[in-house]
Amino acid sequence: MQEALSFIEKHSLRVSQVLCLFVVFWVAWPALRQPRIEEDDYRYLHAGQQLSIDESASLVEAATVENRWDHLWFMEEEGRIRFFRPTVVISYGIDWWIWGDRYAFGLTLTNVLVHLGCTLLVALLLHRWLGSGLPAIMSAMLFAGLWSHGECIWYIAGRTDSLAALGFLGAFVLHISRWRAIRWWAVPCFAFGLFTKELVIAAPLLFLAHDLWVEHRKPRWTRYAVYAVTAAAVILIKHLALGGVQSDFVYPYLISPL
Repeated sequence: MQEALSFIEKHSLRVSQVLCLFVVFWVAWPALRQPRIEEDDYRYLHAGQQLSIDESASLVEAATVENRWDHLWFMEEEGRIRFFRPTVVISYGIDWWIWGDRYAFGLTLTNVLVHLGCTLLVALLLHRWLGSGLPAIMSAMLFAGLWSHGECIWYIAGRTDSLAALGFLGAFVLHISRWRAIRWWAVPCFAFGLFTKELVIAAPLLFLAHDLWVEHRKPRWTRYAVYAVTAAAVILIKHLALGGVQSDFVYPYLISPL
């Protein structure tokens, strides 16, 4: 028993990664066995098909998604909100290109792999905060199988959240990395997450809180200035991509990032 605990302590992160891999595919197996496509998914697939068929079609048009609220009694019938989701549309296109007629399975598998990537990044963060041992391992496994991730696995369009989380978590891991050579890679990860979902704009504030209250170190303000410039650039690109049209609501589902 003592030898087993010693092995787990020594190889804690590796054990955590292997167990998370098992848990993710175990909980995702029903979705992989019977993949399903919803109406939102056909909208993204249609956008990808237009790009491949119509040479005049642009990525900007294909990546612009518009939601209306006609079915909600507490919203104005003309209410709408528009998103610019290039990373999501491109991910659908890649799945379509790889899997062809088996796109339903391929789309679901990608969702599972994105969730797995998020889980492995969370495992890295937990080992950084809790150290090696069972607490970090069990916490990572709990995140891997948490029921609230179900929508990001079986609902294909739910990958918007997990793709955004992948960018956010990747930026977080790189931001706090002990290797200075790779810390700046947090910036493109942050941009990727922000292009996927606007809520990732809050990431630098969490990084700052981590620097001050967890690491107890002086923030490197140059890096935060780059985060700010990146966020402004992405927001400007999204604004221009949407033709400068303001949505009826600042942020989807009644929540403002401010």
